Amino acid sequence: MVMITAARNSGIINIEVIVMAKSGFAGISDFNMGEVQVTDSYYVNSLDKENKYLLSLDTDRLLAGFRETAGRIAGMTSDGLIKYMNNAVRYGGGWENSLIGGHTLGHWLSAMAQAYANKGTNENDRTEIKKALDSVIDALADCQAKTSGTEYEGYLFGATLPDSTDFDIQFDNVEKGMANISTQAWVPWYTMHKILAGLITAYRLEGNETAYNIAKRLGDWIYNRVIKWNASTQKTVLAIEYGGMNDCLYDLYKTVLAKEGNETASRYAEAAHKFDEETLFNRVYNGTANALDNTHANTTIPKFLGALNRYETLGDGKYLEYAESFWDYVVNSHSYITGGNSEWEHFGADNVLDAERTNCNCETCNTYNMLKLSRKLYMVTGKPKYTGFYENTLINAIMPSQNPETGMSMYFQPMAGGYHKVFGTEEGNFWCCTGSGMENFTKLNDSIYYQKDNNIIIAQYLASEVDFKAGNMKITQEGDLSKSAIFTITVRAFGQGDVNGGLRLRLPDWLAGEAVIIVNGEAYKPAVEEDYAVIPSNMVKDGTKITITLPMETRAYNLPDNKNTYAFKYGPYVLSAKLGTDKQTQGTTGINVSIPTTKAINNDKVNITSADSVKKYMENISRNMVKADGKLEFTLSGTDNKYVFVPHYSQYKESYAIYWTFTTDKEAINPDAVLEEKDRARREAAVTDAARPGYGQDELGFTESGTGSVGSTSPCYRFANAGGSFKYDFKVAGSGSSYLVCTFAKEEDGKTIKISSGDKVLFEGVLDSKAGNAEIINLAASCTDNYYQVKILIPEDVIAANKTDTRLAGTEKEKAENGYTFIPVTFESAKSGEASAKICLMNYVMKAYGSKL
Repeated sequence: MVMITAARNSGIINIEVIVMAKSGFAGISDFNMGEVQVTDSYYVNSLDKENKYLLSLDTDRLLAGFRETAGRIAGMTSDGLIKYMNNAVRYGGGWENSLIGGHTLGHWLSAMAQAYANKGTNENDRTEIKKALDSVIDALADCQAKTSGTEYEGYLFGATLPDSTDFDIQFDNVEKGMANISTQAWVPWYTMHKILAGLITAYRLEGNETAYNIAKRLGDWIYNRVIKWNASTQKTVLAIEYGGMNDCLYDLYKTVLAKEGNETASRYAEAAHKFDEETLFNRVYNGTANALDNTHANTTIPKFLGALNRYETLGDGKYLEYAESFWDYVVNSHSYITGGNSEWEHFGADNVLDAERTNCNCETCNTYNMLKLSRKLYMVTGKPKYTGFYENTLINAIMPSQNPETGMSMYFQPMAGGYHKVFGTEEGNFWCCTGSGMENFTKLNDSIYYQKDNNIIIAQYLASEVDFKAGNMKITQEGDLSKSAIFTITVRAFGQGDVNGGLRLRLPDWLAGEAVIIVNGEAYKPAVEEDYAVIPSNMVKDGTKITITLPMETRAYNLPDNKNTYAFKYGPYVLSAKLGTDKQTQGTTGINVSIPTTKAINNDKVNITSADSVKKYMENISRNMVKADGKLEFTLSGTDNKYVFVPHYSQYKESYAIYWTFTTDKEAINPDAVLEEKDRARREAAVTDAARPGYGQDELGFTESGTGSVGSTSPCYRFANAGGSFKYDFKVAGSGSSYLVCTFAKEEDGKTIKISSGDKVLFEGVLDSKAGNAEIINLAASCTDNYYQVKILIPEDVIAANKTDTRLAGTEKEKAENGYTFIPVTFESAKSGEASAKICLMNYVMKAYGSKL
């Protein structure tokens, strides 16, 4: 690690390099992936399934877009281009064959490098992984070589080409604020981050020198572009998702610095700082209320990873404060019991979690990035809360996101009760979460152990082995907390000579009493330092055997915006109820993202019959949640809930419910509340489509005309410019009338909007949040102060006159499922020469049904 200080003189950055220890600022470092092997059978299966999937992918198809771009830059003929691409085409699914194409190969590079370095990868797979990885990197080097001597020197990109002659036009368009994901730009800097990060990881973990050279040249292309940005352009670019560009560029800086020195490396640190969004960092650091409301979560989290990397790299203390305050904010005000966060990919208002439990919570990419942040923060600060969060979130959000039979991963993880898990497919879904899933399950061994001085820190109790060379010891952990509270830790000398290290055993916050530690058959009462039991080096020798008993109990955790809505954990395991496999249907949202659409239960209400209040019942939850003998299966006594609860990670077939809302006979739900709950359930079931204006992935079949429109991702809105319009292709029921539910900002009162489908005007007029048509239909309670909704009828004859079987989804047509069709809905100003009012947050189409709607 290095610390640098920078001073600017006449536009030149002078960077002073101060060499620091390899470990984090707290003196804590991790182990190489080749020094740790997980032996737990469930985790072994996860790695094996992921490796098999990675090797099954056709690398020519993953490379197709890169070769097409490079070949066109080089001026190849059509026949020459087809030959250069080995007759391969991009994978389909609306992601790889679109303007975000190439992001998967970036993840694949990182995952393959991790799989190669992972001690748990079997040797046959390791050989094939290295062969495939080296081949792809050589192909990328050849693509990059074809840019030599052109204006695109060093450029690599794999997306579809919106312009046949301007090959980095996506980046140009972002600098102009143009972000139509079908025709202009779909987060190209996000994609670039994945590519550059993958190359750096391949160099670091596999030692591939070609990957290093490609990364440097690509870094030069990035530097040459971003160094030209003025403050206005920089602000425009940073308003559109850019992944962790600051993070990977600081990584590139450190990598080049170690190999070639500061003179060569410094430009990459300067480029990284162009992506440091200090206005956002300060908003969170200053404790601004609702600082993240309506911001896209996976856009935001990597920015703070980059902030932390700046601290690690440059020693800029303020940036550590940014990262720590952000972590606290997300974990304490925006996270569910699993460690996941967000609804429809976005953060909501502070501490609004129960109201946002839906079928689209907890995007897995968010969890992936929060774990990266937690791991780094632990090594930098040594604070146990980060390892506690890591363990909880790995067990209860990452491990549940993979189908153990197929190895496929999830996009959303619903927190509303009654939905089931929906996994991707081998070749049909190359979501962002498919890519982060590739990485998740090839690095399951990377955060179990840490080292500080001559001590090994055991941060997770997971069957595994580690080679602690500095302490001349090999540690073996044996046990399975899902079967027994006892773990056995055996110490052996790693090589010749005496063992010369100590142990630090984490004491988790879920312990139901003191941990019982026995060293070589004798009880031992350890000193405790920062939630770690200290086993000093004079007690650790070749052959030392330590057992630690970790008592567990059931605990209840409620949500800040509903004190009676609870979820449960037994020890480290989040529990979810098994709800069977009936009523399981799925649909899509965004760009072909698969989601569950049917609930197995009408509501998540639980009536308590054995206590006078919910509070009293929960105070005795360790007795009221009855554990079956010899297995982790539980039932709730003294209630009308008869379902069986099991560790959530183990559920992948049945529908489930993590959270339940409790009441007692004396606190019986009043009739109005019952009716409102039934109405809410009907409203939810009636939704056929939803579009989040301004956030491209959720703007379904979006097109513009005239002078177009303006969109924003934070907060989300879109309005038509004077003389322009925008249109969505909405999915509606094929028969009967439907409703369009539009969300408007109260501050827009007095502005006009015209909404039509084909030749039929559905709504036209001046907005007035106090008018009779202003209502709250399915708006989150936290939004009602500033927003309202208007319900607009879409008559059956309008649907019949304008229906179409397909809509544009990315770059391919999405076909309407049975019983549904698509219709165009156009938005424009109702007053000549003026821009329209904004539509905001989320806008829905609903089937008409007999209720308040």
